Amino acid sequence: MEEFRRKNIPVSWVLLDDGWSDVDRKNGTLRSFGVDPSRFPKGLSHTVRLLKDEFGVKYVGVWQAFQGYWNGVDPNGEVARRMKESLTRITARRPGRVIRPESGDVRLLQAGESISERVSYGEVMVFEE
Repeated sequence: MEEFRRKNIPVSWVLLDDGWSDVDRKNGTLRSFGVDPSRFPKGLSHTVRLLKDEFGVKYVGVWQAFQGYWNGVDPNGEVARRMKESLTRITARRPGRVIRPESGDVRLLQAGESISERVSYGEVMVFEE
């Protein structure tokens, strides 16, 4: 933001992309709906206030994946505990393949296997006919 200010480039909105959420980075799962305390020790509201007050930003948004995080929801995290009744785990009824379109990698998925544990963001589920 300092560089934009030095170059007189007005910024009216900012989108905080991936990296603000409280996630298990090793497993790629969402722990809570809060911010990562190590990246935002003063909280997200402090960052938003700074952007608005110091840099004149009018609108601040955050990126949030609908399925939790890249590999879903941490089964031991706050989201899983608080939202247990609302979370759904889909189980394959018949064998299928999980395809990663960007790489072409294919993994087999057996009947009865939990999809939420094997399929991550960007993968496509294809059932055998």
